[in-house]
Amino acid sequence: METFKTFPATKAEALTLLYLQNQDLSDKTIEEIVALYDNISKRAIKACNVNVKLR
Repeated sequence: METFKTFPATKAEALTLLYLQNQDLSDKTIEEIVALYDNISKRAIKACNVNVKLR
């Protein structure tokens, strides 16, 4: 049986997607958007990990 996977699969991916959806990307190239996604994703992962440690 195949496992059904969805995007976003993690809290960090969801936060990254929400953040980027609220940005004006009309003047950005695909390469710039990928770089933004990578940067925001790293920040979101770090923020989620800090949040977990605080509990």
